[in-house]
Amino acid sequence: MKIMFKSYHCLILFLISLSFICAGCSTGNPFGKKNPPPVVHGELNPSGIDKVETYRVIGRGIEPERSRSRAEAMLMAERAAIADGYRLLVEKLHGVYIDSQVFMRNGSVDYALLQTETQAWLRGAEILEINRLSNGVTEAEMIVRLTLKK
Repeated sequence: MKIMFKSYHCLILFLISLSFICAGCSTGNPFGKKNPPPVVHGELNPSGIDKVETYRVIGRGIEPERSRSRAEAMLMAERAAIADGYRLLVEKLHGVYIDSQVFMRNGSVDYALLQTETQAWLRGAEILEINRLSNGVTEAEMIVRLTLKK
């Protein structure tokens, strides 16, 4: 059996390879913004500066029900608390983009859709303390110090 390689095969291969190349170019941003995220710099030991702003948050995480062991559940809760702390710091420093829609039917609100997004590079955050509460919640106290020069 002889297989012929036609010109439209080349076109199909070209389009498939082009789609793989262009797939890596998407931003993955659900709101369609094209701006790169802002960079938030934090320094833990500032010297010779005018002013230092300190921001403090407490991130919270819970132990998942479907974990393999108690140790895994505790580690996952700790990681969730730290991730929540980073999110709170970025929201406090950079702000939050809010996209909301309200759907109405017969003159009354049927339901409301609210999406929030924040995006930034955060560097210099410090984890001060991690506490495990008796109810399964883990708290991570975090700070970031920003140097403000005049």
